[in-house]
Amino acid sequence: MSDDKEIEVVTGDGSNLNLSPVSEHITSLKPKAKEENKKIIIPEVIQKKKKKKK
Repeated sequence: MSDDKEIEVVTGDGSNLNLSPVSEHITSLKPKAKEENKKIIIPEVIQKKKKKKK
């Protein structure tokens, strides 16, 4: 594959660059949290009876 791309080096602090905020694009692609998944179920602890040795 010969997809050669040119790279342009820009001097300065970047305040004059027109860049789109990536976080807006990423936030819209994140899966939505469901209320069902926020319930935490803690099982009851069942203690086993100890066997007596003869």
